[in-house]
Amino acid sequence: SIMINSYLLCDYDMVEEKNLRNQFYTTGDINLSKTGSAKSKLACMRPDGYNNKIIVSNSSFQQANLPYYAFKYVVSGFDSIDARMELLQYVKEGKCKTKYLIDTRYDDLTASVLFIDVENAEQMAYYEKWYTHKKDEVSKF
Repeated sequence: SIMINSYLLCDYDMVEEKNLRNQFYTTGDINLSKTGSAKSKLACMRPDGYNNKIIVSNSSFQQANLPYYAFKYVVSGFDSIDARMELLQYVKEGKCKTKYLIDTRYDDLTASVLFIDVENAEQMAYYEKWYTHKKDEVSKF
């Protein structure tokens, strides 16, 4: 198993009832910050005696001073394709340093997880092309 010892959580949203369906929040989290609720849940999941670092930013990732951090994994779960593409640009430009970009997306009955090695140009091009195609699909409606 992988033991992750530090987290940076960025989100400016509050937990809403609609988040209960496909995110790890409970009814007790409604109207609380998503990052605060996630921090509490992560802290409860660590083994006894294991101290992980959890930094919370109740802001968008653009305001989180990402250049000051280096990550092995960055997990994206944005609602907006534009935000996903912006994060990809941050990674490509070195504004967000990471080894792997993990993109999670949940629709009503489908889900996808893309695991991208950012040093692999072919994977990065596929990811960008995949979301460009998805954006075109979404804009038809």
